[in-house]
Amino acid sequence: MNEKTVNIKTLSAASSGTISLGGELTVHRLGFGAMRITGDGIW
Repeated sequence: MNEKTVNIKTLSAASSGTISLGGELTVHRLGFGAMRITGDGIW
């Protein structure tokens, strides 16, 4: 039987850096889903 070892590492969104939106809101990360929420043609 072949056994596979799986290593799982939990990463915090804070480790990805931060950006400021409008000087009032600090965002840790924008994922692919957040970029697609506006629909086609925006990017």
